[in-house]
Amino acid sequence: MVCRDRARGEAARDEIKSQSKNESVDLMLADLSLLDSVRSLAAEFGAEYSKLDVLINNAAVVMSSRTMTPEGFEQMFATNYLGPFLLTRLLIPYLEAARPSRIINVTAPSTTRPNLDDLQGERKFSSLGAFGASKAADLLFTYALARRLGGRGITANAYHPGIMKTNPQSHGPHTHSASRRRHQPVRWRDPGTGLGRSGATGHFCSVRGY
Repeated sequence: MVCRDRARGEAARDEIKSQSKNESVDLMLADLSLLDSVRSLAAEFGAEYSKLDVLINNAAVVMSSRTMTPEGFEQMFATNYLGPFLLTRLLIPYLEAARPSRIINVTAPSTTRPNLDDLQGERKFSSLGAFGASKAADLLFTYALARRLGGRGITANAYHPGIMKTNPQSHGPHTHSASRRRHQPVRWRDPGTGLGRSGATGHFCSVRGY
């Protein structure tokens, strides 16, 4: 599993170990909004593992105002799309080594059409519009992956978990406040492990073999 914050990541890892009774849970640190960090993450993964069974791209952020990363990208576009895009591309050789393998992009059923002439929101920016465009980009990326990886033993799927009270919503526009009050954390339970979890952000890798 990949997290940006060490303390929160270690807490999540320890909870997963405790509830699943599985000690084989590794934590790697990376900031998915920074492409240099993504490249370092892929290199670290390659130094530790030779194959990857499942890649779940689950990192997301919602910002109420236009914010730029140190690398010069709009924060939501970088975190929600560019980082997962680059990580997936860099990890495809490890997915191929584990065939049959799977890529799951956690996204939303966005109908926002990304403005290809203003992806960074320099001319016009709205929080909901930028978030919707980043989720639409995730969907388009998933469709393209499924088409291009067809016949190579790697499946690509988009998954929408519904509305959950997670940290990204706390940074969203005020128009979401009523929605946040109505929707309490949604919990799921894995029938195989009995592990119950609420919605969280991050990237999760399933690895078989070294």
